[in-house]
Amino acid sequence: MKGLTLERQRVKTVYQIIDLYLIPALRRVATKALTSVDKRLTQKQIAELLGITTPAVNQYIKNKRSGLKLPLHVKKSMIRDLTLLSSVNALTKRNVFQVLQKHFLMLVKNDFLCTIHKDLNPDIDDNDCKLCIVQLLKQETTYNQSSIVYAHKTMV
Repeated sequence: MKGLTLERQRVKTVYQIIDLYLIPALRRVATKALTSVDKRLTQKQIAELLGITTPAVNQYIKNKRSGLKLPLHVKKSMIRDLTLLSSVNALTKRNVFQVLQKHFLMLVKNDFLCTIHKDLNPDIDDNDCKLCIVQLLKQETTYNQSSIVYAHKTMV
């Protein structure tokens, strides 16, 4: 993937990839979607919804943060979900977090994370590559609604 080679030296685990690439990319798409879905939202309000700083929102809008390109179907789905939340006046931290979580899991299940991981670490053995995904999906299937709410409260 283009633009990822500069970070190659410092990325060692799948969790670093999630932290350095995947979450910022999801936030960038969400930021841009929220600015187009509801023109009345200020950058400060978007920052509060996403649990990030106002300067981070500004950088996402200006494409100065997170160069990772997400698949088009994920972007469209996220925009659709956020538009729906806005149309029923339900843009809350909790609901936006659930949209981000849904799309994060969609990317993990569709091997997008593996693609990034292999690009950053070409020496990965294909037989071992899915181990991190299996662990993430096992954790995801044990979540119930209350643990999702708990995780959200601890993040924001």
